[in-house]
Amino acid sequence: MPPDEVGIAQNHTMGPARSFSHVAASPGLFIIAVNTIVAEGVSAFVLWPLGSWVAALGGILLGIAHFAFWVYLGWRNWQLNVDLAWTRFPTGRTVWHVS
Repeated sequence: MPPDEVGIAQNHTMGPARSFSHVAASPGLFIIAVNTIVAEGVSAFVLWPLGSWVAALGGILLGIAHFAFWVYLGWRNWQLNVDLAWTRFPTGRTVWHVS
């Protein structure tokens, strides 16, 4: 993006464009990580009567699925905000979807 478009984007999208470092350092990702650890622990606790290996594997698999699900939802929300068709203050490059 040329510098003038970056400035226009900052003005019309209420701030600078978000990068990966913004997402990785966000409180939301911290909360998702903590919730994933709790979900792994609870699932391992519930699966413990089936054996330690089942509990460990189930906790890991459910933790990965939990984390992936929430990261996917966050990514979809981020993509929606990046799409110029959804900006609140349209610029000349906005594509309007008429249905």
